[in-house]
Amino acid sequence: MTRPAIAAPRGRTEREISRLPVDRAAALRMMEILREIGRGGYPSAKRLAEQFEVSLRTIKRDIEGLRDRLRAPIDYDHIRRGYFYREKYKLPPFELS
Repeated sequence: MTRPAIAAPRGRTEREISRLPVDRAAALRMMEILREIGRGGYPSAKRLAEQFEVSLRTIKRDIEGLRDRLRAPIDYDHIRRGYFYREKYKLPPFELS
């Protein structure tokens, strides 16, 4: 069983957290979520869940993890009912093994 992508065990430094194992499917899905938001179409969690064939809760956890661990400036627009970047964002480098 792999750890969830947003798991951050207590007592670990930020550098150690960025190296926690993440399953490949979750990492690729999160990269695609970032790309979808960056396209500017205000994707909803429901649309992303359908696109990636995962639960709505999984998408919400992924977005929470992107905000917390990668400091992605993702906000939700209640009028457009979708996610957007509140400022320019570039994915920081990270390791996949």
